[in-house]
Amino acid sequence: MSIRPLKPFRSPRHPESAGFVAVQSFLADHGAALANGARLLGGDRAEGRCLRLIGRLREAGSLSRSDVLDLIVLHRLYMLENVGDPGSVETALFSAICPEDPRVHELCLTADRLRDLLREIAEAQEAEATPPELLDHIAA
Repeated sequence: MSIRPLKPFRSPRHPESAGFVAVQSFLADHGAALANGARLLGGDRAEGRCLRLIGRLREAGSLSRSDVLDLIVLHRLYMLENVGDPGSVETALFSAICPEDPRVHELCLTADRLRDLLREIAEAQEAEATPPELLDHIAA
């Protein structure tokens, strides 16, 4: 599956929520890498979930709680939280990647960028009700 370049995420119908501009910028710069890495680490299902999130955010004008939760799930995938679980897709896919593969460096960079984005969202939403799952995930 090929990934086409992302269009700007502006939507005149909805006011932008805190953190949404950061997500727009992140996905415009790193959306393709995020989806490609999701496929490498979690297979077609993870890539599909990532692409659906990107599609929803293209049409949205704000960042919903479910969007934040989906970003957390992606970060957990990138942090290899399921690797080591017997029979997990992530374990099988990750074990097939050679540590010297140049994609490993890109995966690590994307994981770091995604962590930074989640922190930025939490900071931007500090005045609002930040989802507890986001705070728990960032603290971990």
